Amino acid sequence: ITKVKYVDKIQIGNYEIDAWYFSPFPEDYGKQPKLWVCEYCLKYMKFERTYRFHLVSWQR
Repeated sequence: ITKVKYVDKIQIGNYEIDAWYFSPFPEDYGKQPKLWVCEYCLKYMKFERTYRFHLVSWQR
């Protein structure tokens, strides 16, 4: 099995991190250039807009 790194960057809060490792994300997530990760619950999302809507639930 050849391990391929598809995700280039991960955004957690204000931090953008280069992904240097293989991680077995589901196919529709794994081919995104960047994943957005909630700093409170660690849920990962494909789009910044989804991430921003998700953060509203933590600001109540």
